[in-house]
Amino acid sequence: MATDISRKLADYGLAFDLISNITAVKSEKEAIDSIFEVFDAICAPARSFYLPFRGSETGDIYVNPPGTVCDETVKDSMTTYDGEQLWKEEKAGFIFRVMHNEETLGVFQLEEVPFPQYKEHYLSLASNINSVLGLAISNARVYQNLESLVEERTEELANTNKSLVKEIKERKKTEVLLVKAKEHAENATKLKDKFVSFVSHDLKSPLTVVQGFLKMIRLEVFALSSDRVKAMIDAAIKSSDEMMALIENLLSISRLKTGVLTPQYEFLSLALIGSRTVADFKSLADGKGIDLRLEITDGGRIYADETLFTQAVQNIVANAIKFCGAGDTITICTPPEEQATLCVKDTGPGIGEDVIEKVFQYGSNVSTTGTAGETGTGLGLPYTKEIMEAHNGSVTIESKMGQGSLFSLKVPHVRPKILVVDDNSSFRMVQKQFMSYLGVDIVEAVNGKEALELIENMEFHLLITDIEMPEMDGLELLKTIKASIKTKSLPVIVITGKYGMEIREKVFQLGADDFLTKPLDNEDFIPRVRRFIS
Repeated sequence: MATDISRKLADYGLAFDLISNITAVKSEKEAIDSIFEVFDAICAPARSFYLPFRGSETGDIYVNPPGTVCDETVKDSMTTYDGEQLWKEEKAGFIFRVMHNEETLGVFQLEEVPFPQYKEHYLSLASNINSVLGLAISNARVYQNLESLVEERTEELANTNKSLVKEIKERKKTEVLLVKAKEHAENATKLKDKFVSFVSHDLKSPLTVVQGFLKMIRLEVFALSSDRVKAMIDAAIKSSDEMMALIENLLSISRLKTGVLTPQYEFLSLALIGSRTVADFKSLADGKGIDLRLEITDGGRIYADETLFTQAVQNIVANAIKFCGAGDTITICTPPEEQATLCVKDTGPGIGEDVIEKVFQYGSNVSTTGTAGETGTGLGLPYTKEIMEAHNGSVTIESKMGQGSLFSLKVPHVRPKILVVDDNSSFRMVQKQFMSYLGVDIVEAVNGKEALELIENMEFHLLITDIEMPEMDGLELLKTIKASIKTKSLPVIVITGKYGMEIREKVFQLGADDFLTKPLDNEDFIPRVRRFIS
């Protein structure tokens, strides 16, 4: 009796030792092989069979040892078996179902067990480890299903990736074609602009000669000719003047479009631009009974090309004078809450919404005769738009019929940045204090070497430097800056404690824009700084 108990305990220990890792196997075949191994070790059957179930369907039968023949009667009996553990005397073995969550996963049958007297023990053992065997087979199937899903998904992703790669290649080809088409169009536009420039030049020379002869003839014949002849000569001169203006506009537009003419930026006073424009157009406005006013008092500044921006303002003012009449007012002003913006507003007839969309377009044919019969080329406002776009700015219109118009010229707001170079921190502080109310950003450096490092990584609008400094002095700094294409346009004010014409001449020979001696006088220093930032 003790021996039987010991055997049973030993069998249980061996069985649980063999199945301890069976739930971690990754394939159903591996799980079945492990189960065969368990029963081989415990009851040593001559043959073992396993028939897997998937729902009501059965799979291929497993045999142990490999090569064992399984006849149809064995498979049929296993297929129809729906009980629990059962000893089969005719086979000298037993059969049992493997279950998991009340589902039959398969049927085991073991034949010719050498110790049938222990059949109750074998059936009990099969019952006790059934849940572990079911879990092992279920886990293996889940893993295989996941593995299949992963393989399918991987294949899908691979196919999708191939499709994406193909699509990307096709898009790149399309992008290359678009870039080529864009380059072709740009080259065609440049060629057209160059053609306009060449034709304008070719027209300008003979037209200048015609103008000259007409004016000489006018002087010769006016004293003798009739009013009719005089009127014809005046008409011819007026037409040639208008054609010359048209050619000048075409040349300006062409230079801007082809890059021959690019904005040369500097800080400008809006009040000064406005006052010059009023002075230039005052007599023309007075002649039509128009009140031309300037209302800029805050000393606003912009960062722009003086010639181009002034031309844009004058184009807008000339256009306003053309369409305004006696009693109207034209005002050049700056909006109170907007920086780097100049406005021209008038009390004229206004512009219709359908016309506003076209006034900045070349060839839109919206140019009409002015209130005094003035004619125009129709290029002034489109050219103004080109100028503002070259500055990364804009020109806009607000207008209503019978209520006048408001033109706004806006460029990006830029705050002046000044680099002060001096090894004396107290003197740098004095300069900063003097410039504190100018609305500028100040960066400091202690010598020329440090200044060059800052200039390499930042954009400055003015450099103020001492001469005597360690590592690199002011003269070497000035020489280096003016020798570089990138920085030679940077204005430089040199300040030194040295006196005499020799040092002054040397500083200007190296390219300095201004020269001061210490100690600094605020009333002398600030106007010199303003020269470059306003």
